[in-house]
Amino acid sequence: MNRTIRGSSWPRHPSAAWTAMTVCNTGDQMSHCGKVYEAKSWTRNQAPGHPNGPSKSIS
Repeated sequence: MNRTIRGSSWPRHPSAAWTAMTVCNTGDQMSHCGKVYEAKSWTRNQAPGHPNGPSKSIS
């Protein structure tokens, strides 16, 4: 599933790299530092990987 955020396409698959300015909604997947994460809630400007953060590792 693709959705548009501020004029750019953000696909819901691991090839989309995380950036600080991208808004991620619950269920969105992103890659960061060689791992794939899924957003547990809405997030922006919070790098994936923190144990208490808004994303969880899925790879």
